Amino acid sequence: VTHPSYQNYIALTSGSTWGINSDHLKTLDETHIGDLLEAKGKSWKVYAEGYRGGPGNCVLESTHGKYARRHVPFLSYKSVQNNPERCARTVNADQLKADIDGGRLADYSMYVPDNNHNGHDTGVAAADKWFGEAFGKWLKDKRFTEGLLLIATFDEDDNFHRNQIYTVLWGDSVIPGSLAKARYDHYSILRTIEDAFDLGTLGREDAKATPISGIWR
Repeated sequence: VTHPSYQNYIALTSGSTWGINSDHLKTLDETHIGDLLEAKGKSWKVYAEGYRGGPGNCVLESTHGKYARRHVPFLSYKSVQNNPERCARTVNADQLKADIDGGRLADYSMYVPDNNHNGHDTGVAAADKWFGEAFGKWLKDKRFTEGLLLIATFDEDDNFHRNQIYTVLWGDSVIPGSLAKARYDHYSILRTIEDAFDLGTLGREDAKATPISGIWR
């Protein structure tokens, strides 16, 4: 919805950019999709590559190696920072395998690659190779795919064209090879998720957004 990257993650989870116009981290005392999920008895979890926090240890460092907190939106919300139980829902990405093996996947999960794997410091080819290796095996595992809608998207484009970014939706509910031809943005993704879980909306840009259509079985 804008440039640079930080506020796109905020938009994707709270339905607004809150006037943020840089990658300078903010603490936002605002509601987010985690609140809607919890109100409906749904679980949520974030897998972030390079994250050094853990249960009872909410780490808010801005960067560490190839980890960048600006790509982990839930750590910007005051209601998460000040609640150890909620902050513990952000974990290092290496816990994904254990959660799949143990049947502990949340209703809503967000996976955040580091700056090598997301292509930021490496390029599209490297990101593509990583994505295939990291998720290809899980897409053959019914413990991961049953009832799954997987959405892969980028935060922003290169700022030189029509602000178009690659986004793909995968799952049994999607018509293979279908193409959504209308204009959609991160608010549309948020609204699509809200509708799928019957969460209602946050009453912001997500309430105005058109959910993705024309690709469903």
